Amino acid sequence: MNRAASPVHPRRVAGFTLIELMIVVAIISVLAAVAIPAFLSYMRRSKSAEARLAVRQIFDGAVAYANAEHTTFDGRRLSPHAPASSGEWVPDDEPEGRPRNIGDWSAPVWQSLGFSMAEEHFYSYGFACAPDERLDITADPEEVTISGRCIDISQAAPEQPEREDWASFGAFAIGNLTGGAGEFSTFARIGTVNARGAATLGGLRTRNELR
Repeated sequence: MNRAASPVHPRRVAGFTLIELMIVVAIISVLAAVAIPAFLSYMRRSKSAEARLAVRQIFDGAVAYANAEHTTFDGRRLSPHAPASSGEWVPDDEPEGRPRNIGDWSAPVWQSLGFSMAEEHFYSYGFACAPDERLDITADPEEVTISGRCIDISQAAPEQPEREDWASFGAFAIGNLTGGAGEFSTFARIGTVNARGAATLGGLRTRNELR
C-alpha cells in the first residue's frame, strides 16, 4: 500500500531574510542613537575633570597666598591681598576640543599661585583679581583691572593697599570640547579678601559644562 505523500516544504536558505536584516539594522540604529551621545557625553565629562581639578588648585593657591605674609623688597610688610590678574589665558590660543601644547607658566602670578601644568591639556586657564567689585563666571582675566588689593609683589615697589580696600579673586578655565565655533564651557571659583585677611570662599560654578 502506498503511503500518502507528505507535503513538500521548501528548504530555508541559510542566513537572514531581507526582513530580518532590516529588523537587525533598525535595532542597531536605535542602540547607536542612544549609546553614541551617551558615550560622547561620558568622554567630555571625563575630560572636564581636568578643569575641575586645576581650578581648585589655582583657587587654593590664591587662598594660601592671601593668608601668607608678604613684604616688599625694602622690607615693608604688606597687608593681606590677592595676586594680580594673569592678564591672559594660558595657553592663549582658542580651545578647539583637543589637547594643546603646554602653556607658559613663568608669569609672576602663576609663580605666586604655585600652579603649572606639565602635560598637554584641553582647557585654557586664567586668574583674575578685581578691586572693590565682585567677579562672576563671565569675567575675562584679559580685561580685569590690576590695582587696589590685587598686587604683583614682583614689582620693585608695590603700593600698600588702603585699609578699607577689598577685592574679589577667581580661578577660571575655558574649554571647547565639541570643537564648535564659539561654544565654550566655563569653570570658575570666586572668593573675596579684605585688609584684615578675612576671605569668603565660593564653590565651583560651571556654565555649558560639557561643551
